[in-house]
Amino acid sequence: MNSDLSCNSVTDELQVLESVFCQSGEFTLHDLNAEAGSARYTITVSDSSNNEQSPNLGSTIAITFAPGPCYPKSLPDISLTSDLLTRKAADKMKTSLIEYANAYLCGEPMAMEIVEWIRLHFKEYANYENQQEMTPESQGLGTCVTSLLRLDHMRAKGRYIKTLTSWCEELGIMGRIIFVERLILILLEGHQARVKEFILRLKTQKVDVDSSGKACKEKMMSVLSDKPTDKHRFSSFEVSEMGSVQELRKYFDSLNLSQLYDEHLQPLCRHPLQGAIR
Repeated sequence: MNSDLSCNSVTDELQVLESVFCQSGEFTLHDLNAEAGSARYTITVSDSSNNEQSPNLGSTIAITFAPGPCYPKSLPDISLTSDLLTRKAADKMKTSLIEYANAYLCGEPMAMEIVEWIRLHFKEYANYENQQEMTPESQGLGTCVTSLLRLDHMRAKGRYIKTLTSWCEELGIMGRIIFVERLILILLEGHQARVKEFILRLKTQKVDVDSSGKACKEKMMSVLSDKPTDKHRFSSFEVSEMGSVQELRKYFDSLNLSQLYDEHLQPLCRHPLQGAIR
């Protein structure tokens, strides 16, 4: 691998990380060898969930990265430290993280994506008890949730939809992707951890193309709502094209999601922002 490319990847990424994790104690640079393209630094974050059953999960996890000369073609060395993780839980979490990163992240600077994965999955491993193998019941799948996401646009519509559909099939998530006027919505129903995994993939994997036709990640997705539910409204994940916001309103009424529409969609339907299928 070109050593200059490796050096640039590390130093450029460090600048971004220092600007993002700029609060006291969030980012610590231990060592940097610019000529070799290697470094060692620690990012300390809290988990991204508010779990009433685990109120102590405001605690932090420290992630130490040590990218080497072959980074980002190969993964950086990573170590995890938290008072809420037993050694076995930390090892289990690291193994799962490495599997994910090898499958989806190699080839591009990946520290932000790794931090996001850890924040979203921290609760599962912090709840790892009695050093037993994690089962579906102990993985922290959580309750069933209904989540509403909004996309700004799609350029490669067919490819995008195919990717989302395959993720839902793999994760056991049901719901709809809805196109109406200038709005693109994703309505999801599934176990909390699986929906979080879907959202993580949407943030970190290449699902669309940019204006030059190059594969790119989703940078303009927003989560409008994410709430527990005891209802099961869907048996599949499908595409729904609607002709008007009035039809959208009737659809949400039929699902007993009128409140969700009133709180999050009615303002958008009054003043839809620019952006749709291009």
